[in-house]
Amino acid sequence: MYKRQLQIRGDRRVPTDKEMNEIIDEIKENIDNLKKQGKEIFITKIVPTRGGVDIYISDRGFTKKMVQALHNKLGGTIKTTSKQSGMKDGRIQYRMTYLLRLPYYRKGDFVSKGEKLLYVKSIERRKVQLVDMDSWERKVIDDKMMDELKMVGNYSILKEAVVVSQSKNEAQILDPYTFATVDVKKPHQIKLEKTIKIVKWRDRIYLFPYQDL
Repeated sequence: MYKRQLQIRGDRRVPTDKEMNEIIDEIKENIDNLKKQGKEIFITKIVPTRGGVDIYISDRGFTKKMVQALHNKLGGTIKTTSKQSGMKDGRIQYRMTYLLRLPYYRKGDFVSKGEKLLYVKSIERRKVQLVDMDSWERKVIDDKMMDELKMVGNYSILKEAVVVSQSKNEAQILDPYTFATVDVKKPHQIKLEKTIKIVKWRDRIYLFPYQDL
């Protein structure tokens, strides 16, 4: 019965409920738009699995376009397979499966390359915008280059720290882990508030850019 299947999985992780719900909502929104044009497309079944979710859709062409649109938006990899599923009117029937494996990283994650700490600011059309936590400089790279980087953590490693004092180029920050005062170089000559978000990695404190909160 179910001939077109869209599988959502994760690379080295299980997609969050929020990610899966957002994907399902986007599929439903696209289907609703097509229905307004008189096209009969519908989701026949949604099956949560241990590693993600399987979504069965009535139209093969729509399923193929939808997985490509999600791929362009979220990155990751696509794998298409077909499997014989029976006979109908003397013809072999196939089940088409489109697997979208979401990347190991998400917007808001921290990754590293060697001794460099980077923040994943955005993911769009298979391009990833990274913020260098040393300089706050931004750069956009192809999502394939993310395979060279290592996961450090998500937004939960952001901590709030007290600014004890500051000059044009430096700030004295109260380490939220040790409560010791630490000198931190400012990426830019800006005046910090009384508290600021920081990331501590490999015993070093990085100031988190205000505009990316």
